[in-house]
Amino acid sequence: MNNKEQQDFITFWVPLMNQNEDIFIHFLFNESCNQVASLSITPKPDNFLRVYMVWSKANTTKSYQLKEQQIPSNKRNGFTVVEWGGVQLNEKIKIEL
Repeated sequence: MNNKEQQDFITFWVPLMNQNEDIFIHFLFNESCNQVASLSITPKPDNFLRVYMVWSKANTTKSYQLKEQQIPSNKRNGFTVVEWGGVQLNEKIKIEL
């Protein structure tokens, strides 16, 4: 996302996230988003960037080694559509390794 899109994303989500001491965040991108929700735009864009964040309070009773999520890069030439969103899960996520 460009600077403006990043700022909009942060401005929306950070106040909600700051209400929790520890959180777990996972992002879905492009094809993963397509599996959950279809998107049809006419005229067809040259590029899509779909970002969906899933987050929850984290169970901090144990320490975990989580693998860093890889963030894909996207082309921004021509007609590019950017869609971002997310959801807070109401239950704590318990991470089991």
